[in-house]
Amino acid sequence: MTPLVLLHGFLGSAADWDALDFGDRETLALDLPGHGENTETIAPGPRAFGEAVAWLANEIEGRFDSEVDVLGYSMGGRLAFGLMVDRPELLRRAVVAGGSPGIDSEIDRRTRKRDDDFKARQLEKGPFARWLDDWYAQPLFGGLRSTPPFVPLRARRLQGDPVRLALAMRALSPGMQPPLRHPLAGCPVPALLIAGSRDTKYAESNRNLAEANPQFRDVVLQDAGHAPHLETPDAFLAAVNAFLEES
Repeated sequence: MTPLVLLHGFLGSAADWDALDFGDRETLALDLPGHGENTETIAPGPRAFGEAVAWLANEIEGRFDSEVDVLGYSMGGRLAFGLMVDRPELLRRAVVAGGSPGIDSEIDRRTRKRDDDFKARQLEKGPFARWLDDWYAQPLFGGLRSTPPFVPLRARRLQGDPVRLALAMRALSPGMQPPLRHPLAGCPVPALLIAGSRDTKYAESNRNLAEANPQFRDVVLQDAGHAPHLETPDAFLAAVNAFLEES
C-alpha cells in the first residue's frame, strides 16, 4: 500500500490529522515550515513558494524509496499542487482539499500579497488570541466554528509561534504563489479535488481544474465548508480512501 503524506493548512500542524483513520496505510503527517515543531523558515520573496515545494520534495525523498500519495489541505493543498507540477515523479496520486491553484491576475496577486502582509503585521503585534478569533470569524470558517473539534483545534493553534507564523504567512501567501492552473492542466498525476458545498469558490475552482485535466476529478461534500476533513470527516475519509485504493 502506497504511503500517504499529509499536509496541514495555515496555522495548523501534523496533529490536525490525528482524528482521521486511514486504516492500515502508512502515513506521514508533516509540520510545514513555521508550524508545529518545524523550525525551518522560508524567507518571503519571489522564490519562497518554490523553496517550500523543494523542501517538501526533499522530505519525501529522504523518507521513502518509492512514490507516495499526498493529501493537502488549504495551504498544504497549494503545496501539493506545486509538488504535482514540479516533482510529479514522486507521486502516485494526490488529494487536495480547499487548495487554490494560484491567482492568475498579477494585479490580484499584488493585492493579496498586500492584504496578507497587513494580516501578518497584526499577527506580530498581537494579542495572538484575539487575532486568532478574528481569523476564524471569517465566513469561510463558519461551519468549522460550529463543530465539536473546533474548541481543541483553537487551543492547539494558540501553541503556535506568532512570529514564525507571520513569516510563513508572508512567504506562502497566494500572492507569492505562481499561478499553477495552466501547468496543472498537463499534470500526469491523478488527483481528487475536494470542496465543501458551502465553499463555493473552491468548488468552482475544482470543477474548472477537473474539466481541464482528464486525470482530475472533483467531489463536493454536502454540509461542509472550507474544512471538510474536520466538518464532515466520515464523508471525507470515504471519498479519500476510495480514491487512493484505486489501482
